[in-house]
Amino acid sequence: MGRILAVTAFLTCVGAAACADVSTPAITAPLFSWANQKYLTAAGQDSRTSYQVYGDLSSTLKGLISTATTSSDDASSTLDWLDMEAVQQQGPDVILVVLGNQLKTSHLRSTAAQSLLAPLQSLLDKAESSISVPYVMHDVAAVLGNREQQLRDLAAGSEHAVVVGCDGARQQSIASALQAAEDQPRIIFTCTQVPEASAGTPQGVAAELQQLREAHDAVAALNKRQLTVYAVQPDARAVMQQRRRLQSSNADVGVCGQLCQTQVKWLEGILAALILTIAAFSGMCCLYMLDTPTRFEKPKEGTSRAE
Repeated sequence: MGRILAVTAFLTCVGAAACADVSTPAITAPLFSWANQKYLTAAGQDSRTSYQVYGDLSSTLKGLISTATTSSDDASSTLDWLDMEAVQQQGPDVILVVLGNQLKTSHLRSTAAQSLLAPLQSLLDKAESSISVPYVMHDVAAVLGNREQQLRDLAAGSEHAVVVGCDGARQQSIASALQAAEDQPRIIFTCTQVPEASAGTPQGVAAELQQLREAHDAVAALNKRQLTVYAVQPDARAVMQQRRRLQSSNADVGVCGQLCQTQVKWLEGILAALILTIAAFSGMCCLYMLDTPTRFEKPKEGTSRAE
C-alpha cells in the first residue's frame, strides 16, 4: 500500500485568498477515512488522495455516513468515496467518527512533521482501503461552537448513533456502546481532548493522534467490519487571534527591509549581467557578419596617378 501521507506531503499546496472581512473567513483542515474492508477502493486503488475541496464538514460527514449505511442504489445526495457494491454486499458493522482539532493541512506537506504523523500513517497502512482529503473548508463562524454539540447534531439525524463525550473515559464508553449494538450498524461519534497547554503544539498533535489510535483499537478489538473517519475541526479561536494580531500589527508593509533590499540587489545584478551579455552577443554577431576585405590590390607598374 502506498504511503498516502508521503504523497500528500508533496502534492498538497493550495492558495488561500485574503479576506478583508475577518468575521467570515474560511480555513481548511484534512479528513481521513479507512476501513478493514474494501469499502474505499476505487479504480483498483486501495489507498488514494482526493484533492477536491469539500465545502462543509457536516454535509461531508452526513454524506459519507449515508452512503455507508444505505441499502439501495439511490445515492443522489451522497459522496462517491465508497464502493457501493462492497457496501451493499456486506456493509460496516461499526462507523467510528473521531473529531479532532489539532492536525492541520500544513502538517501534511511538512517533512518535519512526518514523524508526528506516524500513528496515523500506521493506521492507513494497515487498512484494507483508505482515502485522504486534505481540503475540507470550514467557515469560522460555524466552528466557533462546541465540538461535542456539533457531534450531537450529526447524531440526531442518524439512526443507531451514539455520542461519546470528549473525556478520559472514551475507550470504556466506546466499548459499552458497542456492546449494546444489535444487527444494525452502530455509528459512534467521539472527539479528542488535548490539554490547553499542549494545544497548537507538536505535543498536542501527538496526543490527539494517540487518542485516535486508542479509539480505533477499542473498536478493532471486537473484530467487526469497521469504517473509521478522522475529521479535524480547526481551532477557530486560535486562527482568529492570529489573524487579528497580524492586522493590528504596527509594521509598515511599505518599507523594504533587509531581506527585500538583498533581493532587489540580486535582481539588479542579474538584470545588468543579462543586458551586458545580450549586448556583447549582438556585437559579436555584427562583427561576424561584416564582409570587409582583409587586403587591397597593389597598383600596376607604369600606371600614372592622378594628381
